[in-house]
Amino acid sequence: MDINERRNRLAGMRIESQTDTSAVLVFGSTPNHVLHFLIGVFTLGLWWIVWLIIALTNRERRRMITVDEDGHVGSQDY
Repeated sequence: MDINERRNRLAGMRIESQTDTSAVLVFGSTPNHVLHFLIGVFTLGLWWIVWLIIALTNRERRRMITVDEDGHVGSQDY
């Protein structure tokens, strides 16, 4: 696997916390609730249906990556 393929697999992730043997990666993002509220005010509440769908589907997901004493990499969603 070349460097570009590896870089593309990491796109959209950020490290939330890190120790010597583990790291927590965060995928996705939360919606801008203030912006969606204001759009809803200007559309007389019609946008709030869209906002609800966005809020329910766009969530941050976390994955813990660990390396054990033998160098094996494991991951766990939470």
